[in-house]
Amino acid sequence: HEVARVLKPQGVLLMEEPDKTVVDFMEFLLRFKHPEEAKFHWAELLSELELAGLDILEARNLLLEGFKSFLCMKHRSNGV
Repeated sequence: HEVARVLKPQGVLLMEEPDKTVVDFMEFLLRFKHPEEAKFHWAELLSELELAGLDILEARNLLLEGFKSFLCMKHRSNGV
């Protein structure tokens, strides 16, 4: 949860990420290896972002269903 640690309360994160299925296909096609711990299905990624204290403000498809953009905001700190 490193991103949430360094973001200020109400700090914003914009990220773009391919789905695990796309990464697996690209590995096969291009013969490269992506670390398993860095592959996510959308549900897993969204769950981890929420567990880290980030609200998902928006999620958009960038290229069909394989690539998405996520706009997230860190929760406010207690008392803020």
